[in-house]
Amino acid sequence: MPPKIAIIGGGSYNWAPTIVNDILHTPALDGSHIVLEDLAPEPLMAIHSLGQRMIAEKKSNCRLKATTDEAEALDGADFVVVTISTGGFATMEKDLEIPRKYGVNQTVGDTVGPGGLARALRSIPVLVGIAQNMERLCPRAWLINITNPMATLCLAITQATRVRTIGLCHELQGVLYIIRSMLKLSEDTALEFDVAGINHFIWLLSLKVAGRDGFDMLREWMKTPTSFEVQDEDIKRMFTPSMIDTAKLKLELFEKHGRLPAAGDRHIAEFFDCYLKDMEGAGRKYGVVATSISERRDGWFAAARAYVHGMLEDTFPLPARKSSEAISDVLASLFAGTPLTEIVNLPNKGQITNLSQGAVVETLGRISRNGVEVIRPMELPREIQSLVQPHAENQFLVVKAALEGDRSAARDALRRDPLSRNCSDPDRMLDELLSAHAKYLPAFK
Repeated sequence: MPPKIAIIGGGSYNWAPTIVNDILHTPALDGSHIVLEDLAPEPLMAIHSLGQRMIAEKKSNCRLKATTDEAEALDGADFVVVTISTGGFATMEKDLEIPRKYGVNQTVGDTVGPGGLARALRSIPVLVGIAQNMERLCPRAWLINITNPMATLCLAITQATRVRTIGLCHELQGVLYIIRSMLKLSEDTALEFDVAGINHFIWLLSLKVAGRDGFDMLREWMKTPTSFEVQDEDIKRMFTPSMIDTAKLKLELFEKHGRLPAAGDRHIAEFFDCYLKDMEGAGRKYGVVATSISERRDGWFAAARAYVHGMLEDTFPLPARKSSEAISDVLASLFAGTPLTEIVNLPNKGQITNLSQGAVVETLGRISRNGVEVIRPMELPREIQSLVQPHAENQFLVVKAALEGDRSAARDALRRDPLSRNCSDPDRMLDELLSAHAKYLPAFK
């Protein structure tokens, strides 16, 4: 029997159309029952209408339903894909503006630093609630999380429930795209690599390009660097200028450590105390600038919404192929056993030998009907381990704070985060963040 796939956050203009389209273009998932669930009826129905058009265009056997009832979506599901933003743009704006008052600049604010902490405190109760409902309504289902902050959300779900969970992120694919652009490689040029770390702070530990040492090739390119541009029309349409990666920061770190960070510079900068200081132009030295909420709302979100409505109005064509996202591939592998090696976020059970056991780490995994297997244990070089380990350990404090309403744990997590070293008064900053988000923090009342 084909699977039932629930998409929680099914009204997401950015994610939901891609997920539905990719399911339709994945043969192993033909005939799936896809249920879109969202609290916002207007975007939900727009995505539903678009999905129906995609099904008709593809002559697919899949079925599509839309609902605002989470229980209906979860009941009997085989897979639950979660893409939500608790509080939306209004809360994200506070995540950036409040820390800025205290001297903390953030470029994204969704993973670490005070913004990542605040977002985790808001989102963990919601994600855990979804997982607890899954325990009642679809206890054997897999939860596929694509919501940030990835690591702490996945850790909270595994600590608080028995639900099987995988976190997926596309930052690695973006960096591989940049490498291909720099080195003028064709899409079919084979890349082999080892990669390990935590979400948005993973590192390529080795790289082979058609059998050659890819790091040596990058070093040669850096001697006389040529400009590279994003050619992918989907990327150019869906991302605002501040979201396009210049790679300056990751290349500087590559020169320093001999390994290449494999995430966007906007994310990487937030794991350090030094790159976003005012004296560094808050990242401008590296071509890193904050993505403002107005840019997200009036640029990124507006473009995604316009694209959906453009497809509904025949201004834009429907996608003719699957995207580069891995979500449907992972579903197909878990459901039908289709062989797949993919970058995944899972609790550390030996994937990275010198990071905290139990912390959620990001490595390659071999996926099958049986779940995810470790390909081989990895060890981070000492210098890189010293950068990653504090953030891995901090995950436990963030999750404790969110699950228990523990202000002391939240304070400790904030003080231990490198970005907070730039903060004039971390305790007052935390108090202001908790007050601003009080309606989303029931455990702190």
